[in-house]
Amino acid sequence: MIPIGTDATRQRTPWMNWTIIALCFAIYFISHPHNPNAHYLGVNPGWGKFLLWRQHLHLYQFVTYLFLHANILHILGNMLFLWVFGDAVNERLGHLAYLLFFLAGGIFAGVGQVLTSGAPTLGASGAIASVAGMFLVLAPLSNIRVWFFFFIINVPSLLFVLFEIVTFDLAGEIFPGRHDDVAHFAHLTGYMTGFTVGILLLALRLVPRDYYDLPALIDRWRHKYAGRRITNSATHQ
Repeated sequence: MIPIGTDATRQRTPWMNWTIIALCFAIYFISHPHNPNAHYLGVNPGWGKFLLWRQHLHLYQFVTYLFLHANILHILGNMLFLWVFGDAVNERLGHLAYLLFFLAGGIFAGVGQVLTSGAPTLGASGAIASVAGMFLVLAPLSNIRVWFFFFIINVPSLLFVLFEIVTFDLAGEIFPGRHDDVAHFAHLTGYMTGFTVGILLLALRLVPRDYYDLPALIDRWRHKYAGRRITNSATHQ
């Protein structure tokens, strides 16, 4: 399933998200000129030091690895997900807070990856997973427009994100024989970071609450369940 949009409302232009996307594309084309001696992960030799290497670890790599991608499909897929989920999160957080959150999500995802894998890592997918985790908290009932074979269908974001976590990343960790060169644990760490930060921001009222966020949805479910219990108890008396 390929996400192509969302029905989440937007009242201002998400300039920061678009800037991050543009920067990723700019760095991709700078770091990938046609060179037969390119690094085996796609980038030119001079750019290899900016990947996240556990064996040659430097603090700056926790940021620089986010803006490097292995090939055109890698960056197109990542930027599509960032565009779908990032615009709405940028809308709720504001530009500076969104940038800091994106970088923090990528750093935490990088830490998760380094703790579980010695392979060099590149790509924004861990940070994008944190954005998707935040989106899950802020807009769980928003629909994601998905291209599914020959059809375009609407899938609630709650179901879409959980489907991605379970079938792609958890399965990738549970069945390690799948050598797909994907940083699954970075994704899982990113999702957890975005979800946790989203809940904290709402709980502390640092982001405005609304009727459709996840805590409000859980409150309605809880009240509805409590009402049913009271009704059933009265009926059986």
